Amino acid sequence: MPLRPKSDAAQIKNRLLRRLDDNDLQQLWPHLEPTALKPRRMLHHPGTEMEHVYFIESGLVSVLARTGPAKSVETWLIGNEGLVGVPVILGQRISTHGRLVQVEGSALRIPASIVRGILDDNATIRRVILRYIQSIIVQTSQNGACNAHHSVSQRLAKWLLAASDKSGSDELPLPQHVLARMLGVRRATVGETIAALERQGALARSRSVIRIEDRRRLEAAACYCYRVIRAATWPRIEP
Repeated sequence: MPLRPKSDAAQIKNRLLRRLDDNDLQQLWPHLEPTALKPRRMLHHPGTEMEHVYFIESGLVSVLARTGPAKSVETWLIGNEGLVGVPVILGQRISTHGRLVQVEGSALRIPASIVRGILDDNATIRRVILRYIQSIIVQTSQNGACNAHHSVSQRLAKWLLAASDKSGSDELPLPQHVLARMLGVRRATVGETIAALERQGALARSRSVIRIEDRRRLEAAACYCYRVIRAATWPRIEP
């Protein structure tokens, strides 16, 4: 099979795949299948085998940790900078966490067994993905510290900024109950926090869409953790 031409490679939106040259990308390309990401679709269910790895092209996916029989909170957020299925890369077959589509988009998915074999054979692809995993470790550690020490207002501002960075959009179609579940707080608390940020001119909302109106004001409302997480995100999110 001939190498995938550079003109086609330029159409790839996932920034991990864009780090690869044509020779390395060609190993993955025949196995990558475009798939739609519909809101509330669970890509990996806790306690079940992970059959695919998803390279996100657009949209947002949350990794959810269970805090009770019917409760969960977000541990990290994935956009087109990354992939869904880190445990597969590390040799795990059964999912501990849930991976839920929060914002509609698309992905290129590949069978877990195939991606494991390619990583065993290709050191370049393995290095790129392991570099991404290292950035995830920093982000999740920082999120843990943030949840313990910062206010709901700071955490919400941080989350909205990160979601905008990872989706490439200032408009986030997320209802308040979804934000409340991800942050582990009451829906009323999220509503009050959004209203306060609206009064400051940082946000505007219309039905289930939250729009960032003034990024500087939202950054001022966010905790220091946002800067740490943005700097740790790899491939780097450019201003």
